[in-house]
Amino acid sequence: MSTDISDTETSIKIKPKKQPVEKKKNKVGRPKKKIEVQESDKFGIVTEPEFDPLNEVEFTYNIPGTIKKIYNVFKSIKGQNIQIIFNSDSIIFYTKKNDKTNTHIKVIINANHVGKYYCKTPETTIGITFSNFESVVKSIDSNTSKISFVVGQNSGKLDIIIKETTLETTTKHTRPIIYKFEKLTSEIDTFFNEEDDYKINMTLPAKSFKSITSSINIEDSKTIKIRQYGNTENLTFEYNILNSSTVVKEFSNSSKVNLVSKLEEDELFIIIMNTIYLNCISSFKLDSDITLFMDEQKLFMTKSVLDDGAVEIKTLTPIQTN
Repeated sequence: MSTDISDTETSIKIKPKKQPVEKKKNKVGRPKKKIEVQESDKFGIVTEPEFDPLNEVEFTYNIPGTIKKIYNVFKSIKGQNIQIIFNSDSIIFYTKKNDKTNTHIKVIINANHVGKYYCKTPETTIGITFSNFESVVKSIDSNTSKISFVVGQNSGKLDIIIKETTLETTTKHTRPIIYKFEKLTSEIDTFFNEEDDYKINMTLPAKSFKSITSSINIEDSKTIKIRQYGNTENLTFEYNILNSSTVVKEFSNSSKVNLVSKLEEDELFIIIMNTIYLNCISSFKLDSDITLFMDEQKLFMTKSVLDDGAVEIKTLTPIQTN
């Protein structure tokens, strides 16, 4: 089957008759709208499809804003294609940035904590171009109550169904599945699963992490040195600014930072990271904490957890040897 299929879109909109609504005086300001998701709306894994008995996969998420955050993460690294793996108990989104940062991103969604999830086989893998994913997901707003991903039987297409609460409309967007894309290898997946084996990990608020990179001019400092001596000393981030002045930011275990170090008492730990990569990670616009995993013999890894643990966003990138 050719992969050069042009985008297609089918919209099905059901609008009820407009009812007169009593106008109310708006309060000053524009409060942020928050969609409450009841536990009763989360059915998790189900044994029968909802939309069509012949469908291979049906995945409905009741917090569409999270899917938009995933989109923003992929947009930040300028991913080209996205691999989606539908397993028996999880949904994985994966992409890779093919540049000098060589960044891998893996998003894991626990199927037990979603609106509904049906997968006919133990594993179904598809690909979609980032532009096709973007053209649908970027339209998600505060009125969107649900988003569904549907793979039909031998259809060669992915249907993304968006439900709007305020207008009570449902729109189906149909996008072609692609068959040539960067796949998550077993080697990289093993790295993603080695959290407990890292020498150092540090969890801190996303804003604190962003403060490390926001003051760095890439032209002045292309790399950041991360250093710790022994497991009781502070962890430091060192980088240069204008006129080659060196800035040192220190982190210790506190109420806002959870620093875990497995270093020996007199062990010196030093790794060098690409500033572009850290800037990219800090631009993800995630409100949650971020955990950094560091080891001289492993890829540098980050993890953010969303929706009470239902979603994990992980990144991997090589450290520099010098």
